[in-house]
Amino acid sequence: MASPVAAGCAALLWAYFPTLTSQQVKDILYKSANKSDAEVEVGEKNEKVSFSEISTTGAVVDVYKAVKMAYEMTKTNTTKKPTKKKKK
Repeated sequence: MASPVAAGCAALLWAYFPTLTSQQVKDILYKSANKSDAEVEVGEKNEKVSFSEISTTGAVVDVYKAVKMAYEMTKTNTTKKPTKKKKK
């Protein structure tokens, strides 16, 4: 389930912060994730292992923290340009 959740978080970031680069989104996802040392059961024998042993990052994505980081990163670039009014 990790891949769809991470992809959804990335899509959310790009939807609201379209000026972010793919590298910036990746960095935000990694830096905003919550590390976990929890033991989880795996396999048919329900062997207990550390979450970090079965996860590349050993962390769980935190969308709220990711959005806050993206906002802080882009808040100086989010000023809207004035739009021209159409003549009737």
